[in-house]
Amino acid sequence: MTVGNVIELAQTEGPQTVTFDENDWSRVEMFTASSSQDRDGITWTLDGDDAFHFSIAEPSGALRFDLDAVSPAIFKKPPDYELPVDIGDDNVYELTLLPSSPTDTAAAALGVTVTVSDADEPGTVALSTKRPRIAVAVSTTLSDPDTVVDTSRAWVWERTTGYDTWAAIAGATTASYTPTAADAGSFLRARSPTATTTPTARKPQRPRPRSLRRTSSAA
Repeated sequence: MTVGNVIELAQTEGPQTVTFDENDWSRVEMFTASSSQDRDGITWTLDGDDAFHFSIAEPSGALRFDLDAVSPAIFKKPPDYELPVDIGDDNVYELTLLPSSPTDTAAAALGVTVTVSDADEPGTVALSTKRPRIAVAVSTTLSDPDTVVDTSRAWVWERTTGYDTWAAIAGATTASYTPTAADAGSFLRARSPTATTTPTARKPQRPRPRSLRRTSSAA
């Protein structure tokens, strides 16, 4: 007589509420619905309004976000706190996990709520031009996905004083700076305390004199 294994479902185990950081590619959580010996025979189904934003590995029971790319990007992306895609647009994703097996279809459903939390993301700085000219103002734009940008914040403008060495320009502490003759031959950059990138402008060029046509005398 041969005794076959009957895969039996147990109570679905795993947290029902999960807090998950935005921009995280790791798994959300692990879930089980059987003994370790029967795990390979478990099939998982996801249900609920936000279920299509997730995938669950079989047989491991590892739940992950599975968010489609947003044009023009072509690759999948991690959750973004500033751009929620859940049914309520509030970063609270609700779904139900339904395990089953070939010999036990009595689903021990588990409702799960995943809340995406905000992460402090540094801002980025852009310059109005990468080709500054003496006596022509250069302005900065700070983008910060987490907060409304304070336009009155202090800035630090710098010029090169040698190879990869920089010095602050006295009095240049606003979002706009007009290069002077002292900047000729140097690179310029603007820094903000919350920015991850500090763009560099080329060496300021002196304005070229405008050419005048010759004026012919009247006959």
